Amino acid sequence: GRECVAEGPRGGLGGRRSTTEEMKKEELIKKSKGSSHTKKQLESFEVNKNYTLSSVEENELFGSVKTLGLEQSGAIAELNFVKLRSALGWSNFPAYHFKIEKNDAELVSFKGNGWGHHVGLSQWGAMMMAKKYNKTYREIVEHYYTDIEIENLADF
Repeated sequence: GRECVAEGPRGGLGGRRSTTEEMKKEELIKKSKGSSHTKKQLESFEVNKNYTLSSVEENELFGSVKTLGLEQSGAIAELNFVKLRSALGWSNFPAYHFKIEKNDAELVSFKGNGWGHHVGLSQWGAMMMAKKYNKTYREIVEHYYTDIEIENLADF
């Protein structure tokens, strides 16, 4: 099931979106095994067999899952959050920053926020980095774009 709340800068619609995605653990494995982004890491996993799930690595800035760990009968898989979201379907799993909220034998739920298409700079993320964490424009741009050089065009 999905619970969704969208908030704009003044509480209206159109800004960050908070969602809770709940699914059967069996469904998470089945979809992940069926995706070219994650199937290789899960080739030794069985769909109908129990497994443990944990946040292996977190995004320090947002306190969200960066790498999700799965373990089943000694087999270990680590899934990057972007690849996991792609495997589950961007529109089915819209939250870019998410945490594991519920994790029992049969069900898992992820609570998160953001629209999260993972293309370019996020205006909301950039604003929060500046406002809450006092990041400079340079730090923000370098967070969203890798392998770049920021230069003053007047110097050319």
